[in-house]
Amino acid sequence: MCMVVRPCGHGFVHVKALEKMKQALEKRLKKRTYSRYVTLEHQQLYEQNAGLLEDLPSVQT
Repeated sequence: MCMVVRPCGHGFVHVKALEKMKQALEKRLKKRTYSRYVTLEHQQLYEQNAGLLEDLPSVQT
C-alpha cells in the first residue's frame, strides 16, 4: 500500500515508512518528556536542600 505525498514532494511513500517515522517520533517525544521531568525533579531537590542548609544552626569551633 502506498500513498501520494503532495504538495511537498513528488512520488509515493510506503505506509510502513510513515509508521516507522511515527514510532520514532513518539519514542523521541517520550524521552524528551522524561528528560524534562528529571531536570525539574533535580531542581526541586536542589531547592529543598538549599532550604534545609539555610535552616541549620551555624557551627562554632
